[in-house]
Amino acid sequence: YHMLYTGYGARFKGDFRICRAISKNLIDWEKQGMVLDEPNKNASLFPKKINKKYYLLHRREPNIWLAESTDMKNWENHQIIMGPKEESSWEKYKIGIAGAPIETDFGWILIYHGVSGKDVDGVNGTYSLGIAVLDKDDPSKVIFRQEEPILTPELDWEINGMVPNVVFSTGNIIKNNELYVYYCGADTVIGVAKVDIKKIADEIK
Repeated sequence: YHMLYTGYGARFKGDFRICRAISKNLIDWEKQGMVLDEPNKNASLFPKKINKKYYLLHRREPNIWLAESTDMKNWENHQIIMGPKEESSWEKYKIGIAGAPIETDFGWILIYHGVSGKDVDGVNGTYSLGIAVLDKDDPSKVIFRQEEPILTPELDWEINGMVPNVVFSTGNIIKNNELYVYYCGADTVIGVAKVDIKKIADEIK
C-alpha cells in the first residue's frame, strides 16, 4: 500500500511537501520521504501503472498537474491537465483532486474540488465537488468535465462548522456499481454521498 500525505513543518512560508509512506498491512508504515521537494500538496497516485509508468496527480495552485515516473522516485513531464474556470460560479479560483482516480471501462473518474469566494486566493470561499473523466490510456487527456458541481454545501452541517461552506473529499469507492464519495462537512463532520456509475456513463455518452 502506498499513501501520499502532506508533511507540514510551519518553519517558514510554504513549508509543506508531498510525502509518501508504504505498508504491507495498513497498520505498520515506513516513511519514504518527500515525493516532490517543493511547496505542494493535494496529491494522489493512480492505483496501477499505465503504459508501464506510474502517474501522479498533484497541485501547483491553482491547477491540477500530472507527472510520470518509472521508479516512483523521479517524477518528470509535469503538465497541467485541468485549471479553474474564470466564468464558473463554483470553480473560479482554484481546483484540486478529491481522492484517487477510479478506473472504469470508459476512463478514469476523477472527483475534484473547486473553490469560489470573495478574493483571488479563495479565502472565505465555498468548496464544492466536481467530476471529470480522464482517458484510460493517456490520463493527460480530459475527455469529460461536468460544468455543474456534483456536490455543494447545502445542509446545515456542511455550511456551519470549523470552516464554513465546505464539502471536501479525499476518498471514494465503487460498490455494487455505485460510487460512494466520503467527504467532510465544514471541516467538522464526515458525510457520504453516492451515485450510480451508469448515470455517469450515460452523462458522458
